[in-house]
Amino acid sequence: MLFPCLLCYWRGINDLLAVYIFPEDRAKNVLACTAVGALSPMAYLLAPLLDKALKGSSNLAYVVVTRTFMYAYGLLYMFLWYGVWNLSDHYLGRDWLPAVPWLAGSTIMLLALRCIRATMWPPVLVCLDSNPNLLSPSTRFGSSVSIKILHIHYEWINTL
Repeated sequence: MLFPCLLCYWRGINDLLAVYIFPEDRAKNVLACTAVGALSPMAYLLAPLLDKALKGSSNLAYVVVTRTFMYAYGLLYMFLWYGVWNLSDHYLGRDWLPAVPWLAGSTIMLLALRCIRATMWPPVLVCLDSNPNLLSPSTRFGSSVSIKILHIHYEWINTL
């Protein structure tokens, strides 16, 4: 039952993005969606801060805030998926020749990052929102998520 619901969710958001954001100009549509979706890493970094802010809050407040956050984060993520997917279709076309380097490059990156397993049934591998550590993001290599990464990146850019 979960798989069809996820497909309908994804398809519904994709259709809404296509119809309501620059529907007359596909290039603007996919660029705008990609730009909005590019904010999704910020939400990922802010999740631990929100989790700390909600410590000691009522159960109702926790449920409302975390579910609102997850829905907004999910929408940002869908903007990114839709934008990047359709950006590649728009600029590269839908032919086998441009698909081969994309497939080869992404496969090499997935192997190097040790996450080729993520290609197997992604819609079925879901996280339920009943976890008590709901806003504690997990990372591929077990490192903790920290806002300090942004500060280090900002300092590095300033030295250039």
